[in-house]
Amino acid sequence: MKWLPTPSQSEYIGKHQPSFELAKSYNFYYLLKCRASKDDIIDDNHDEVEEGGHSWTASTQSTLIKHLNKIEKCIRFFEVRNYNEFVRCSSFKSIVHFSQKTQLKEAIQRLASNVDCTVGEAIQIADELNICVKDDKLLHYIERNNYVYQRVCSVPYKEFRSLFDYNALRKPFSTQHKTKGLEYENVLIILDNGRWSKYNFSSLFTVVRTNPSVVERTRKLFYVCCTRTRENLAVYFPMASREVVQGAKEMFGEDNVVKLCIGADGKGMEAV
Repeated sequence: MKWLPTPSQSEYIGKHQPSFELAKSYNFYYLLKCRASKDDIIDDNHDEVEEGGHSWTASTQSTLIKHLNKIEKCIRFFEVRNYNEFVRCSSFKSIVHFSQKTQLKEAIQRLASNVDCTVGEAIQIADELNICVKDDKLLHYIERNNYVYQRVCSVPYKEFRSLFDYNALRKPFSTQHKTKGLEYENVLIILDNGRWSKYNFSSLFTVVRTNPSVVERTRKLFYVCCTRTRENLAVYFPMASREVVQGAKEMFGEDNVVKLCIGADGKGMEAV
């Protein structure tokens, strides 16, 4: 008996036809073992560490992502002419001849600036030029997770560079979970429940009928956000009810609660 895909599965397959065709080329039982969670690929819960005067993040990601991290570190070290750290990080034992530096410079520029370079091509270039060779760990990963490896290899390398920057805290924006323990001069908190059912921001300022665990979780999140600031803290609450506004005045002081007007019609929204 053949099982037909569900409507949602059919929609997904239609949008990802190349990946579906690739999946069909593998043995079904082998494919079942090729798994990769979000954390394996884009986990950003890392502790920041210092290496050679530069700040990177300690990774607990998959072997494939660790290999890509190593390639990118080599690129960054070479770009800032920190050749000692480059040699220590890369597969090179030393850089002796000028011709080696010239060849490396061309390779680094190709990896760093070629917008058409894929992850797979970056891995191959780094391997061929001895920047970061495919070691036994990576080869073992490819053997066991070839489908995942092929999927990642098709991604533009510039996208991985952006992920590397984000994990190294080089982006101006971070999720609340990445800011734990950090401090900023100015902090803007936007209290918008959206579709979140695990939080209820109205409960910060007034009594609401909701699960006590939701109230506790909301208060912990709000506390973490508020304590990130050194100087100025602004809390924005769109479409706040009168009860929420009153509670905010009691919490922050009446002079610190202002009404924001949005739109040419002059209609406003109360906000902390």
